[in-house]
Amino acid sequence: MRRNTVAIKRFHPMEDKWFYNEIEMLDTCKHPHIVRLLGFCVEGYEKILVVEHFSNRYLTEYWQNFNGKMPTLTWAQRLKICLDAANALNYLHNEMEDGQSNEDDNEDAIGKMEAEFAETHLS
Repeated sequence: MRRNTVAIKRFHPMEDKWFYNEIEMLDTCKHPHIVRLLGFCVEGYEKILVVEHFSNRYLTEYWQNFNGKMPTLTWAQRLKICLDAANALNYLHNEMEDGQSNEDDNEDAIGKMEAEFAETHLS
């Protein structure tokens, strides 16, 4: 049996619009640097999304490196991160089938791209 770790995002009852926008965007978005929607649940006021897990931590942890435990990124790695982010944003804004994009969705969806650089960095 294959086991995968997932990320769960819980929405506040006042975030109905964001919840449904994110489902629509992630369901139609097929890009290697954007998380995949695996499922969702709506039960009364409770709303959750199930998406791919970011196994390599968040980019901000590497950039801020508050605890001093994260490796320093080279300029080549930083450039690759910027180009990957630009490609993902271009896809969200210009290449998706419905052409819809939401700034809050973009921030969450790029989470996968933020994490993938670590795989390149650590391998």
